[in-house]
Amino acid sequence: MTHFNSRVLTLGFLLFFIACKSAGSEENDEFGSGLDLSTPYVNEADIASINEAFSLHDNAPWGFKHVGIDFFPDESLKPFRTSCAGKVDKVELWQNGEKWQVNIIISCNAEFILLYSFEPFTQDEKTGQDQLAQILIKEGSRLEQNEKIGNLIVTSSGGHVHFSLKKNNEFICPKAYFTKAAYQSIMDIIHKKHPDWEMCY
Repeated sequence: MTHFNSRVLTLGFLLFFIACKSAGSEENDEFGSGLDLSTPYVNEADIASINEAFSLHDNAPWGFKHVGIDFFPDESLKPFRTSCAGKVDKVELWQNGEKWQVNIIISCNAEFILLYSFEPFTQDEKTGQDQLAQILIKEGSRLEQNEKIGNLIVTSSGGHVHFSLKKNNEFICPKAYFTKAAYQSIMDIIHKKHPDWEMCY
């Protein structure tokens, strides 16, 4: 009986070890998740800072809910690209309050969509039209991953590209869907000015 209990105990520890190892492997192998997003910018050196990343609540370093990542280039007309292959569902000039921006929606597949907002941070509609002219893609077109989608016009220090990911029409933290290299590149930019920040809260 003692020998039997010992074998059962050993088997229990073995199963526990395998389960823990498996869980740890999933946690460490969290990048890509079948989508393998690249960075939305073409060149890491073009991005001066990321002043807001992803949060579903206001308990974040920037102090408010923010369902994307804001990329602030170091100067005007820096290029951005699509992080996945897919279809362009929308390209529109839109007035967000008093400021003009160009919104782009790209469907990676039936489950995931990317949203880009090119925000020159301007109240001038003409600059908004100029920003629209800097967008190189058209609604209905199909894109290869890393294909250039446009250049951002920067009219002030607030100019940026807002990037979001939706899964089944819900905003989600994009961390697990970037390649490991893309995630590390984005974190390197974040940590230039905010060494303690995470990508998502």
